Amino acid sequence: MKNVLLFFPRLSPDEITETRFLMPLSLIYVATPLREAGYNVSILDARLRDDWKEELRRRVESLDPVCVGISSLTGIQLRTAMEAAREVKRLSADLPVVWGGVHASLLPLETMREDFVDFVVVGEGELTFTELVKCLDQGKTPHDVMGIWYKDDGVPKRNPEPRKIDLNSLPALAYDLVDMPRYYQPFWDTEPTGPTFITSRGCPFQCAYCYIEVFDQRLWRPIRPEKVIENLQHLIAITGTRSVFCLDDMFFTDIRRVKQMCRLIIDAGMHIELDNVNCRADAVCRFDDEMLELLTAAGVRRLFVGLETGSNRMLKLIQKGSTREQAIRANQILSRSPIQPIYAFMAGFPHETIQDVKDTLSLMAKLLDENPNALITETSFYTPFPGTTLFQECLKMGIRLPQTMEEWSRMSYNHLQEELFTPEQIDFLYRVKTLSAYLDHKNYETMRHSMKTTLKRIAARVISKEFRWRVKNEFFFPFPERRWLVPPSDV
Repeated sequence: MKNVLLFFPRLSPDEITETRFLMPLSLIYVATPLREAGYNVSILDARLRDDWKEELRRRVESLDPVCVGISSLTGIQLRTAMEAAREVKRLSADLPVVWGGVHASLLPLETMREDFVDFVVVGEGELTFTELVKCLDQGKTPHDVMGIWYKDDGVPKRNPEPRKIDLNSLPALAYDLVDMPRYYQPFWDTEPTGPTFITSRGCPFQCAYCYIEVFDQRLWRPIRPEKVIENLQHLIAITGTRSVFCLDDMFFTDIRRVKQMCRLIIDAGMHIELDNVNCRADAVCRFDDEMLELLTAAGVRRLFVGLETGSNRMLKLIQKGSTREQAIRANQILSRSPIQPIYAFMAGFPHETIQDVKDTLSLMAKLLDENPNALITETSFYTPFPGTTLFQECLKMGIRLPQTMEEWSRMSYNHLQEELFTPEQIDFLYRVKTLSAYLDHKNYETMRHSMKTTLKRIAARVISKEFRWRVKNEFFFPFPERRWLVPPSDV
């Protein structure tokens, strides 16, 4: 039986194995049809091992794989991906290296220009990658494989993209290919989370900052409710867990479908816990009492609600399709339920003003006041994903387009696109990021590994109260606490 090696990079080269991370669901989806086709698939998750480079060498030498597949996401994760690809080529120059994932799909030509990349799989890789592996294994030319980029005498060439996969036709996932217990770690609280799972792919909304508008062309493709239940039962049987971490791009696109899935879960007596269920504020505003009761009875524990900003002006500019008032209303609805909302915000959008960011901070404080069960996460800085509507706006404003993968790897949710702002705005935005990290003591207590003593937890609550006072009174200067609450390099 021939071997295929799949590699999942660390989020950063200096990431430690104690960091929380989720199961590499994308690679499991790619690996499953490969195994069905008769290949032995080995998944190396670099996040699990400090000695990942030595393990990569060992597997390349011992497995003699048909090829090595590498997952990619625009930003700092690319550093480890590049390091792995270079190491594979150093070990065996003729061993094909195939890149897939978000970054390779958004920028296939730029990815193909790297000498450590032989092929790019664009978009969904389940069927395309399997077909490519078969061609490589049989010594056939892969130039007719739909959905790939390849090199012809060193020149990148592109094949047409295949039709989207019918998600209902995919076989039961090969969860056993990864060390499942290693991923059962606390994420949103102190309780271990379960394996990752989806009931649909894509999102039909128009958000101008999101890579899904390019990656999935704004298509939303659901799995039939009956198939979802079948997949959940398979997951429970193979893992023994009843806690599931949902990774749908948008779970609540079809409210009637959600209700049907909830009823099927309840009728099957599954007694599961659904965490991180992705939602929008305008969707929550359509929840009736029946919906809240069904979600609770079906085991929904948390909703992940991307609010992005508290400024109606910015919500319109980023084409979010929701309003500040809907966020407030959604929070009031969820306050009547045991379901915990997790609210995520961003800052550093093009054309964003200091007042816009103040509106975001005031919304954060209001949500916590009106629903103490809510969780406010640390604000992320806007990352300009190539090909998106807002990325084009950044180019018009003078942001320099990265020319190499090395330059793309310097982007991060923690780093501001400073060329879009004045020095005053830059200073304020970094202050806001610190404020947001400590505004909700629950976020600090559960997301920071340093919170291991009662004294530190008490300190977090004191800091949270002070920061809420700062936000409500718009008292942002002076801010001496920032120097000991963040690394000196960020001050």
